[in-house]
Parts: sequence; C-alpha cells; structure tokens
Amino acid sequence: MAGGAVGEATVQLARMLGATIAGSCSAGGMERARSLGVEAVFDYQTTDLSKLGKRFDVVYDTAATMTTETGLGLLGPGGVFLDINPTPGKFIRSIFNHRLKPIVCTPRADILDGLARTAKEEKLRLPVAESVPLSEAIRLVTALEGGGRKLGGKGLVAMN
Repeated sequence: MAGGAVGEATVQLARMLGATIAGSCSAGGMERARSLGVEAVFDYQTTDLSKLGKRFDVVYDTAATMTTETGLGLLGPGGVFLDINPTPGKFIRSIFNHRLKPIVCTPRADILDGLARTAKEEKLRLPVAESVPLSEAIRLVTALEGGGRKLGGKGLVAMN
C-alpha cells in the first residue's frame, strides 16, 4: 500500500535506498503516491492485484489487507512477502516458506534517532494535519480509532 502513514514512510525510506516502487492506494491517494516517487500506482478498488503477475522483489502490505496467497503470488524469483500482521499460523507457515517474512518490530534508539534525523533533514516527510496538546490526545486517538474521522495527514500530540 502506498497510502497511509506506514505506506508513505515505507515508500520514502525505500526510495532513499534506491528502490523502484509500485504501490496501491485509493483513487484519491494516487497523486500523493506519485508525488512520493511511486512509479506504478494501482487503485486497489478497481485493480485485482493478484493479476499483476510474479514480478516483484518485495511485497510489503502496509495495510495488512492482502492475503498471503496474493502476496506470495506477486513475487518474482527470490522475492519476499513482508507481513506486518503475523498470526501464529503465519509464523508457522514462514518456517516452511522462506519467502514469507513476518515482521515484528522492536524499537531501537539508533533506528529512531536515524528516522528523527532523516525527518529533521526533510528527507522523510509525513504531513501533520492536526496537532493537539497532551490533554487532548485521548479524544484524538479515540476519534481516529472509531473510524469516523480521517485527518488527511498525521495527528501529532505535543508534549509541552
């Protein structure tokens, strides 16, 4: 997925590493995806991603909505499907299929420092749509998790 916070960050970081990016998002997010450097953008509502063929080195479903079969079916020789929503069954399956890689992240200070530095240098851009004080954080998160509210950018909680 090329849209959403994880998708947008992934696209930008992969581009910094020299990757050529293909991604899917809603029709409304396609221009934003292109502006981030996604070269082939697919509308997931009108494109059957499983029909794109075995052509990708890495498939990273940042929205965690793609089936394992679809993700694996998109891989070219030596490709890997990165799964950010690993269930116990997927962990077991990955033992037998080395092209399926469950992603479990443990934050490390050096990685977070590197991301902060990249953002400060404006190489990583995630638009902030709303900034709230800490006292309003629960209200903002509750509204977003309820699904009834979209920001069109990131929500920022100011700690001062």
